[in-house]
Amino acid sequence: MTAVVRRQRITACADPQGLRIEGDLDRISLPALTLALASMSNSADIHVDLSGLVFIDIGGLRALVTAAARLEGDHSLILRSAPPQTRRLLDLTGWCSAPGLTLGG
Repeated sequence: MTAVVRRQRITACADPQGLRIEGDLDRISLPALTLALASMSNSADIHVDLSGLVFIDIGGLRALVTAAARLEGDHSLILRSAPPQTRRLLDLTGWCSAPGLTLGG
């Protein structure tokens, strides 16, 4: 029997303000993501580097979209280096055009 160990790391970044996410974002890691997003100032853009993301479920994606909608003024939550499957999920849900959410390079 082989055990599958899921790993995730959410690291706060200062310049630009944001997070670097590595590994899986699912129901197990959702509380950590929610806490990390809540710790970010909502009065500035938030950059989220997804280059190390392996998997994201709909709950993780919803947490990002919800955080984007809560930003003040014209600020955005900018998803950087989103994997193709994440972009596809955003397209399928219609969240690719959610208020405050921007897909970056």
